[in-house]
Amino acid sequence: MSPWAERLREKYFGDSVHPYEVFEQTVFANLRCRLLPRGAGAGKVQGRAQELIGVDVVDFRSAAPGLTLLKRDLTDTGLPDGSVNVIMARSVMEHIVDPIATYREMNRILALGGPFIFLTVNMWD
Repeated sequence: MSPWAERLREKYFGDSVHPYEVFEQTVFANLRCRLLPRGAGAGKVQGRAQELIGVDVVDFRSAAPGLTLLKRDLTDTGLPDGSVNVIMARSVMEHIVDPIATYREMNRILALGGPFIFLTVNMWD
């Protein structure tokens, strides 16, 4: 972390655990086998999940080994029902145009009891 970022972390969080750390700990605690990573942080879970699936509406720069990339909208991922064990989204949900359709799709593709773990900085989400 840069000195500037460290000063901001100290100013706003003090001794508290940073929300990104809580997010990552929650994701790691819930990893089983298939993970749908959205937004930043997919690289940190590589090697901890059997399969990683990235979904975005824009072109990806490149695919890392073990990462399946799908250029699709989150309202229609094209994945089978109940096929993903964990969904993570960091700083993504504040950009979603149709939250209800997105939540429906996440619910459809999640395996029974699978968590949708997300972190957003937008106070209105």
